[in-house]
Amino acid sequence: MSRRATLSDQIYDEMVGRIISGQFTVGQRLPSEADLCSSYAVSRTVVREVLFRLREKGYVVSRRGAGSFVQRPTGASAPPTFGPVSSIADLNRCFEFRISMEGEAAFLAAERRDATTLPTLRQAHLSFRDAVAMESTGGEEDMAFHLAVAAAARNQFFGGMLRSIEVHVLFGINLSRNLAPAFAEEHLTRSVEEHARVLDAIQAGDSTTARATMRAHLMNARHRIFGSGAAA
Repeated sequence: MSRRATLSDQIYDEMVGRIISGQFTVGQRLPSEADLCSSYAVSRTVVREVLFRLREKGYVVSRRGAGSFVQRPTGASAPPTFGPVSSIADLNRCFEFRISMEGEAAFLAAERRDATTLPTLRQAHLSFRDAVAMESTGGEEDMAFHLAVAAAARNQFFGGMLRSIEVHVLFGINLSRNLAPAFAEEHLTRSVEEHARVLDAIQAGDSTTARATMRAHLMNARHRIFGSGAAA
């Protein structure tokens, strides 16, 4: 896996998490490029790539001669917040919550699929697949697929709750990629395949299978971190 891609993804995901969790508040000036390079022990090129992605997604705005400042993405409202993951037990509880919530979101997404939601789901899946093929950790794209499923359920509470734990989800994604680097490529390939099964079930309108495949995917993700749980 490309070292630069991995570093860029990790730093981006961490900074998004710090913005979402309120560690970086709206209007706050981010550390300078030089300070970020020093903090993360990376080159200026990597830092600039991260800042570009943050600007592109609407998390920060750059002001000439003044630096980069945190902003709330256009149209986004402040989600409820949860405390940071402070233990392995917290991460396991997060998975328990996601397995229950996202399984039902997938069930409803299959029942309520239509010509507007399916293209978004397909594109989210392809973006994750392509990111993995480009040797990225795919954290952002992985999260985007899950958010697309939540949106397809046509119940704003699913998406709102998932966004409220985005920092926890990204933490889990990065942990699963980095605990066993030798298996990272295999784990990513399995995640892509599991996403494809969820998408296939939603497209087919098979709500029961959509629920089962989403639950299995999240249990497998937990298994890849803890070495226990369901495997499918």
